[in-house]
Amino acid sequence: MGLTTKDFDRIDKLIDRKLEEKIKFLPTKDEFYVSMDKLMKELSTIREELALTPSFTRFADLEERV
Repeated sequence: MGLTTKDFDRIDKLIDRKLEEKIKFLPTKDEFYVSMDKLMKELSTIREELALTPSFTRFADLEERV
């Protein structure tokens, strides 16, 4: 005795329910892109700040020479 269409429908519903449970906490595309934009802006700001400050290796070299 094989599986019937009704059995396949129940299996599909079960799979859909389980999948929804697993992905319900994932962000939407828009939420993801907004958070990535914020992160990239912060990274850009940090890189700009590092470009404006003397590097730590210069201080380390200076301490060794002193």
